[in-house]
Amino acid sequence: KCGFLGLLHMEVFHQRLTDEFGMEVLATTPQVPYIMEDGLSGAVTTLTSLAQWPASTVVHGDRGGKGQHRIFEPMVTATLLTPPEWL
Repeated sequence: KCGFLGLLHMEVFHQRLTDEFGMEVLATTPQVPYIMEDGLSGAVTTLTSLAQWPASTVVHGDRGGKGQHRIFEPMVTATLLTPPEWL
C-alpha cells in the first residue's frame, strides 16, 4: 500500500513503476478512516467515505463558534532501516 499527495503524483509513480521496473500496478480508492468528534454532544463517529463528511460550515464553526467538530486523521510513527548505499 502507498499513499499519494494527489492524482498527478500517483500517475507519475504508476508510470515509473511500469516503465522502469516492468511492474503491474493496481490502483484503488483510499480506505483511510477519520474520527470525528461532535463538539456539542461529544459523539464520536468514524468516517470511511467522503459522503459521510459533514458540511464545511459545520466543521468550520458556523454554529456561533460553539461545539465545532474536531476531525482526527490516522498518523504513524515509523523507523525505516536501509543500507547506507541506498541513501
